Amino acid sequence: MPVANVKSYWSSGNLIFTEKIIGNDAVVQFGVDGDGIDIIGYSATSGSYFKWDESADQLQIYTTPNAYNATSLSVYAVPIAPTVGIRNGIVNITCNRAIAWTNAWDGNADIALKVQIYNYSVSTVYGRIEGFEVLARNRTGSCSSIHGGYITAENYVGAGEVVNVTGLEVHSKVNGVCTGSVKILRVYDESQSGTGTTYGIELNCTGDSGFAREYGIFIGAGATSSWTNAISFNDTITNVFDFEDSDGTNGATLKSGSYTTGGNQVKIRIDVAGTPYYFIAHATAS
Repeated sequence: MPVANVKSYWSSGNLIFTEKIIGNDAVVQFGVDGDGIDIIGYSATSGSYFKWDESADQLQIYTTPNAYNATSLSVYAVPIAPTVGIRNGIVNITCNRAIAWTNAWDGNADIALKVQIYNYSVSTVYGRIEGFEVLARNRTGSCSSIHGGYITAENYVGAGEVVNVTGLEVHSKVNGVCTGSVKILRVYDESQSGTGTTYGIELNCTGDSGFAREYGIFIGAGATSSWTNAISFNDTITNVFDFEDSDGTNGATLKSGSYTTGGNQVKIRIDVAGTPYYFIAHATAS
């Protein structure tokens, strides 16, 4: 480390490192390429420290949090650009693979971020563990939209062939005893205001490409399992189904006249083993 680039001095009991000349790109280096050293920094709490483990090539953080707001790693940022968003993220993790997989591939994916939390305590009444939690909140200001999460799985333009693309996959596994419910996906609307139009789940296409998708929602059960009820309705529901058009565009066609004496009727197209059939819905309740 050239003495001309870096200087150090003590100030109020602190060891300060600064550039000898501002802007000279001085570096404080620990070890050399291929032969590093362990670096450990302790906190004021016993058992809490960070460590760069040179033999494991890992930055490790050990803490013993004992309060609801205690964190092991905090990143604070204050965006100041009035015309651009921080599109690359306050925290950005990038993983680039250049070496091709071979037929000896073990089946595991390259994972950019993996979150794990384990429970070893014994309590059937208290406690809960969560692998991941995201909060996007408009606190006191205003903005055009709020997204809790944005996930993209993309086979990029000009890239090679892939077999499957899955935007989001969620698993629930009960391999022990569960005395309550097993829910693979649960969606809640906790709005305290009736303004705006509320959608529980919106399934849509961006319109970037004009082709027909095969399945909006596909419900299967595997070769040996089953569902007792594929879809179940409960509590106050005005319309079980809502078709925006009656000309067949959405699968429902209004027929002038009647098949019987019940007035105008709507035929709703369904598919059974590749053959189209129709449900007939009366225009009157009686």
